Amino acid sequence: DVVIQRDIPWIVDLYEQGRLQLDSLISGRWNLDQINDAIMDTKSGTARRNVIVFKR
Repeated sequence: DVVIQRDIPWIVDLYEQGRLQLDSLISGRWNLDQINDAIMDTKSGTARRNVIVFKR
């Protein structure tokens, strides 16, 4: 079972240590205003996994 308060910090820690290779799974990074393009990219099969980047 997933325990969010325990597991998310653990996963982030693994990623920051370089022990969890997530970047290779990402096909593209898109800004929120490009979300429709990201969806079309995924639907067309050009990309497998897109990430929407939220600016602070």
